[in-house]
Amino acid sequence: MGRSACVAGVLICLAVLTSAAAEETPSPTGRISIDFKDAPLQRVADEISAKTGVNVILGPRIEKRLTLRLLNLHYTLVLKEIATRCDLVLVKATPNLYRLADPTRITLSFGWLACPGRDRAVKPLGKKNRRPTHHD
Repeated sequence: MGRSACVAGVLICLAVLTSAAAEETPSPTGRISIDFKDAPLQRVADEISAKTGVNVILGPRIEKRLTLRLLNLHYTLVLKEIATRCDLVLVKATPNLYRLADPTRITLSFGWLACPGRDRAVKPLGKKNRRPTHHD
């Protein structure tokens, strides 16, 4: 009885280790399946990162929850669907880094522009200081 219990224990350990390794191995095709019910978005992002090998980060103060089931889709489509459902924007910062951000926190600046290689800032062209065209 002792030997069979030992063998059973070893088999259970191997099964657990094999399933854990399979979950963390990135998909070579980039296709993944996810199934979440009222899960924090950070947990969803962490699982997508584990399944794909790409980094998925959330913008500051994003604490949304998500219920979503998607099967056998490329991870970029999954990220786009998550962004749509959560009213976020998806930003591809690098080929290996995606950011889910709040669109109200993305702003454009129309003030003075710093130009590399110049010792002073340059004011962008506006109505007062724009170049004349042949239509003027």
